[in-house]
Amino acid sequence: MAHIAPLLPQTSRTTGLAVVQTAQTLARALGALAFGALAAHGGPGTAFAVFGCTTAAAVAAARLIHRPGKEA
Repeated sequence: MAHIAPLLPQTSRTTGLAVVQTAQTLARALGALAFGALAAHGGPGTAFAVFGCTTAAAVAAARLIHRPGKEA
């Protein structure tokens, strides 16, 4: 939220931050449901492996997108 707040127009900043928070909450809920479903069907080891690889891919993508010192 700290990254997005300056990008939002001041007149609609509160609504924009509420949308960001709602999206984050929904993503967390869906992630928990997906992990639970994968653990139930493939076992906890499979669920941790899949989510570990997904997290590593997300970190790598974020690293490519946001480089320190790069002008936004």
